[in-house]
Amino acid sequence: MCCLDVVKEYCLREYFVASCASVGDVILMTSALYGRMRIGRCIRGSFNIGCSNDVTAIFDDRCSGRGSCNVSVRSLVDSRPCQRDFASYLEASYRCVPGKHSNFELAQRAWLGGIVDRPLDFRSTGPEFSSELNIGP
Repeated sequence: MCCLDVVKEYCLREYFVASCASVGDVILMTSALYGRMRIGRCIRGSFNIGCSNDVTAIFDDRCSGRGSCNVSVRSLVDSRPCQRDFASYLEASYRCVPGKHSNFELAQRAWLGGIVDRPLDFRSTGPEFSSELNIGP
């Protein structure tokens, strides 16, 4: 099977770095929030807490289906989930799953979108993969 989700906070001046140790495994982003969710390592004061934007789609585009990725948290500043004068941070989680890049995106969207109720065997490339998702030949 695959690894557990890796969840971590990344402060404004840091980089989100994800990688899979096993050959053939790819990243599956499970969540990514940018904002001031709670006091912690990146946020010390209690001002303007509780605001955030879901940026999972951004990280899906940059990381999911790849063996590794590196994204600057500062690149998310334009999403401005909180009052302008307060620094935000990223809270992201991912897991590594076996997969081929060609089928990974389709399988990931099917699983996360609720079309199937379990992770698929991403290594499958034959008609059984398509029929399991109820898509054409």
